[in-house]
Amino acid sequence: MISLLTLDPKSEFYRICPGCGKAHMVKNRGRDYCSEKCYQDHYNDFNRKIKSLKLNVSPENSTPEIRKYEPPIRIEDKNALNKNIHILETTLSGDLEKVVNSFELEIKGFNFFAFSFHYPLNENKTSFCTEFGPFETYWLGQSTFHIRTKIKN
Repeated sequence: MISLLTLDPKSEFYRICPGCGKAHMVKNRGRDYCSEKCYQDHYNDFNRKIKSLKLNVSPENSTPEIRKYEPPIRIEDKNALNKNIHILETTLSGDLEKVVNSFELEIKGFNFFAFSFHYPLNENKTSFCTEFGPFETYWLGQSTFHIRTKIKN
């Protein structure tokens, strides 16, 4: 179906497709994707990335193993959070920020479910910041995290 709407970036119906990046006009304000196929492709790609995060691939062995389920630890479990904070302190070793592999943290006993705060960085909720006490972590993909000390205002 060919759209008869002219591209007008100032219009409330103007969109950039999150799947392919193509500019288009929508007839329904709740629609963001240029087509149903583009939506399905983007949705499937996103779910593949989420699934790959749940897989544990050791550096020596490229065969993924499903992690056993561990229920989230509530903030009341201060021991796990304090252990995470200590691991991040030793990992940074005086630096303000550092990029590390998640395996490096897991080997030290880091528990990714024990955190202070977790929030999305964009409207699509594809990027997140997770806070562990005085530290912020950003997932960069491929089991890589950017760790930095929070800046106090």
